[in-house]
Amino acid sequence: MSAPAHIQELCDWLEQHGAVVTSLSYGGKHGRIYFDHQGRSQFYVVGMTPSDWRAQLNAKSDLRHMLGLVEPVKRVGKRREKIRRGRNGGEPIPPVPTITGGPDWQAPLSKHPGYMRYLKAREHELWLQFWRGCMAAVGARSLL
Repeated sequence: MSAPAHIQELCDWLEQHGAVVTSLSYGGKHGRIYFDHQGRSQFYVVGMTPSDWRAQLNAKSDLRHMLGLVEPVKRVGKRREKIRRGRNGGEPIPPVPTITGGPDWQAPLSKHPGYMRYLKAREHELWLQFWRGCMAAVGARSLL
């Protein structure tokens, strides 16, 4: 049985890049290409029928990485700026101001757009705590 055209193309490509194809095996829906490269024995599993028009390009890309022809690239860098989603559209979220002691220490904090939402949430928590305390003091059970 001769190799399908796309597998034969991969074997030729491997040999052009310095690998020695030692054997091919077929089983069910996949075939294996066994090859030696720089003293290491490796194999690559390939579908018996190409799945789409990019299958051959993806296989060559995988083999390039297996052979070490591509320098591994780490994608580490600066994180992108957080974008606010919602009412204000795509404006970046401003950084939280640093608070220093002084006569008007609340001024930079009150300019932050999330300050009022924080106060309302905190006010609600304190009210619930107060209400539960009152109910406990008179011996009633709070439903809140």
